[in-house]
Amino acid sequence: MRRDSEHRSNVAKRALRYMNVNGKREPRAGPNRLAAEGAILMREVERLRRELDATFDGDPWYGLAVSRILEGIDASTAAAHPVKSAHSIWELVAHMTAWVNETNRRLGGNAHGTPVEGDWPAITSTTPDSWSAARSALRQAHVDLARTLMAIDDDDLGRQIAGAQVDATGQPVTLYQTAAGLLQHDAYHAGQIALLKKALGHS
Repeated sequence: MRRDSEHRSNVAKRALRYMNVNGKREPRAGPNRLAAEGAILMREVERLRRELDATFDGDPWYGLAVSRILEGIDASTAAAHPVKSAHSIWELVAHMTAWVNETNRRLGGNAHGTPVEGDWPAITSTTPDSWSAARSALRQAHVDLARTLMAIDDDDLGRQIAGAQVDATGQPVTLYQTAAGLLQHDAYHAGQIALLKKALGHS
């Protein structure tokens, strides 16, 4: 009898927890309650796409977005090598573009591999027009990747990349890990570009 009494008491307490000020029962936390409160349920691929947008052209928590860091850099600055044996800003941009495109190909169902453009594409022209084209290519690569992401079902994010890709520990590399890895790659090289930009006298 005591257990029955305690059970009824606990049930009553839980019921009161979900009563609003008017005495009406509200849905418990979860999809139903979120919908009742007018909240928008977001797909996981949408979250990834938003992080991609923030990293390149938004307001990431770690600092400036890639596009903001590239502002004010002209062709001669981009081609300069202020740090001996280190890559130039231009080379970093070409490298980032190549890997955004490779990530796009992998998420689109192609087997993993080295970017078609090469890991570190050669810079064959350093004119202002070529620099403008390089920046545009990086932007377009992100636009294309965002489009591919949004075409993926959340349930497929745990699928292994084609070609049976595995990581250093032998574990399968998934679509989710690949998308998240690209975000890390962008942030890593954005930091390098920011340091090179400062070394070249740009704030």
